[in-house]
Amino acid sequence: MSPAATFTLPSRHELKYVVPESIAERVGRCASAYCDRDSYLDPGATRYTITSLYLDTPELHFFWDKKLLRWDRIKLRIRTYGRKSEGPVFVEIKRRYGDIVCKSRTVVPRDMWPTLVVSPPAFDRSLFPSSKLHVLEDFCLQCASMHLRPTILVRYEREPFAGRNDRQNRVTLDRSLRYRSAVDPVLASDDSGYLAVNFGAGLFTCEPRVILEMKFNRGCPIWMMELIERFDLDRGSFSKYVRSVDEMQTDRISHAPTVYRSALV
Repeated sequence: MSPAATFTLPSRHELKYVVPESIAERVGRCASAYCDRDSYLDPGATRYTITSLYLDTPELHFFWDKKLLRWDRIKLRIRTYGRKSEGPVFVEIKRRYGDIVCKSRTVVPRDMWPTLVVSPPAFDRSLFPSSKLHVLEDFCLQCASMHLRPTILVRYEREPFAGRNDRQNRVTLDRSLRYRSAVDPVLASDDSGYLAVNFGAGLFTCEPRVILEMKFNRGCPIWMMELIERFDLDRGSFSKYVRSVDEMQTDRISHAPTVYRSALV
């Protein structure tokens, strides 16, 4: 474990479910009885766009750690908000220890964040006056030691709810999951080049799939447990990053038919 990782990080629990749109709508209506709309929503809006640039090693160690369900794993990404990626930019480090998630993040200047990825050893504290320096030091250490590089852009529309009595209790509904290959530290400003994630058959319905997440710091609130029971939610291990990389690799193979031609004739 790196020295930067010894900081006390806020830990959270995350429960994830993939549900059809009709169930997602009903969950949202029920959650509204216990939650308010996220304060970051624009007036009159119910959703916002999230764009994340995920980093990984050349061998995709983070991808495989998740695929193999390693007990302790880490994920690094750059995240912003808005249809044109016009919102503030954050660097995020997400560590998982079994069911416990520890996430640290800090805002960074829009014109400076690429240097953290391209030249992490050249990190200059003076260029990030409004950022949490221990988060940036940890981020740069991981980037440099593991030779991290941009791997994929992931985008989706989030409908967020925050607990009325405890804002740390959150329910989010993520729709229209899409991805785009990335080789440079750039946050795309529109949807060009993105491909929709195909969830395939399942759930006995052809409805669009929605990624439902329930997040809390301490014990699961009673109202969340009631939602799980009422809609018979079946918890799964779902990663937007892993699913998008799987789709990207499948897409690359489908554009190289000579790989499988002999097996098809």
